[in-house]
This record gives sequence, structure tokens and C-alpha cells, in this order.
Amino acid sequence: MALRDYNAAVDFVDRNVAEGRGNKTAFIDPARNLTYGELRDAAARIGPMLARMGIEPENRIALVLLDTVDFPVLFWGAIRAGIVPVLVNTRLTVDQYRYLFEDSRAKAVFVSAALLPLVQEAGKDLPNLKSIVVVGGGPTEMPRLDILLAAENEGSAPARTSADEVAYWLYSSGTTGMPKGVMHVHSAPMTMAKNAGERRIGYRENDIVFSAAKLFFPTVSATRSSVQCMREQRRYSIPSGLRRRRCLKCCAATRRRCFLQCRRFMQQCSPIRNV
Repeated sequence: MALRDYNAAVDFVDRNVAEGRGNKTAFIDPARNLTYGELRDAAARIGPMLARMGIEPENRIALVLLDTVDFPVLFWGAIRAGIVPVLVNTRLTVDQYRYLFEDSRAKAVFVSAALLPLVQEAGKDLPNLKSIVVVGGGPTEMPRLDILLAAENEGSAPARTSADEVAYWLYSSGTTGMPKGVMHVHSAPMTMAKNAGERRIGYRENDIVFSAAKLFFPTVSATRSSVQCMREQRRYSIPSGLRRRRCLKCCAATRRRCFLQCRRFMQQCSPIRNV
């Protein structure tokens, strides 16, 4: 992979549209379906929106988001603009959130409405934090993603980034001390997608993946193959003509919980792949 002029969001999102998959479903949540074309158009407007907020390339924004299609819009949109999203666990305390916001020096936090009170308390008087934006409704007096994004009529061109440039952060679990920010470069998602998704698991373009892991701990092996990621059993349906059906159980730490939640779904899937 060339080290120059490579942007992960362009490879995962724009490329699929350019190759004729714009009308294919990319993500599904309990309320909405998002096609690759819709994802590309929304992600392209994230850059101008963040620029109006005073956020520049290589700055960091924290995402404290539940599992909805707004997550990939913000995640890929920030990366496309050369801005670094910091993916944050949605099950932390006020003190833990405050530590992560301070440690990452995030200039803005995008937070699901249900988690807003915790984030507002955690963000008080932090010098680097300039904005808190609520996602998925929320108080009208707060900056809201839907309103901010609707104000952007046109998307921007992708940022000129490189394969070895930092694309996003994850934080470690903190089992041996305070959580540590782990930086992932632009080439990392495609490397995982090829090695784990295509070569190990064997994903193909028309496969559908039931995603049991939370989105703040991203699994990108599926996205290489233009799959549809689903979060809810009741939203699951098998398109006619689909030959292979796979269900991925989540990592070992949460496999038991995943199995109990998804038992009925798993019984419909053959074969079941353990990863």
C-alpha cells in the first residue's frame, strides 16, 4: 500500500460508491437503513460542519455514541476530513469520561442524548473542550448533529492523508492502570479487513453480518466486503438468493452475554463462526 495519498474513509466508503454500490445498504439500526451513497454524502458534510465549529485537521473529537447509523457517519466523516475521532466506551462514570476527555484533549464531544447528563458533568471547565453536540434528538438549546449537518449543503473533498498517519484512537480497558490511548493509522482498518475478514473468515460482498460487539470497539473486518451490519435480531431478514449466512459471536470476554441475547438469531445461521 502506498504511503502517500491514502485515506481510509475514501477506501471504505467513497470507493464502494464509485464501484456502483451506492444503493446497497451499509448499516442498519432499529430505526434506519443507511446506504453507501447516503453514508458517503453525510460523511462528506461532516468536514465542513466540523470546520465551522473551529475543529481543524489532526484535532481530536470524542464520540460517546450508542449503536445507531449516526456512528459511522461521524466516524468515517471525521477520518475523511483528516480529523481524529476518539471512540469512547458508553458505560463509564463521570470521572472516567473526564479523564478520557482531558487525556485526549478532544475539542468536541458528540454524545447520544441518553448519555448527555454524564458527559456534561464530565466536561465542565475542561480547557480544551469547546463544544458538546448531542446526537439523536436532545434539548433544543444544545447543538444538535441533525441541525448542524442539515445546514451543510455541500460536502468537501477528502483530506490528503497518508497510510501511516493517525486515523482514530481507541482506549485500552485500563486493567493494569489508567486507560491508555491507542492510535490506529489509516492503513490499519484495511489490513484487518483483508486478513481477518476476507482471508480468515471468508466474507464476500453479499454476506450480512450480525454485529454483536459494540460500535465503540470497532470491528472493521466486514466492511471490506460491502456487508450490511445489523444490531438488532428483530431487524434481521435474509434477502432472497443469499447463499451463505454467518453469525459472528463477539470476543471471548462477552461471548456468554452475546449468546444469551442472540440465541434465536444464531439458530437461524448456518454455519456459525466463532472468532
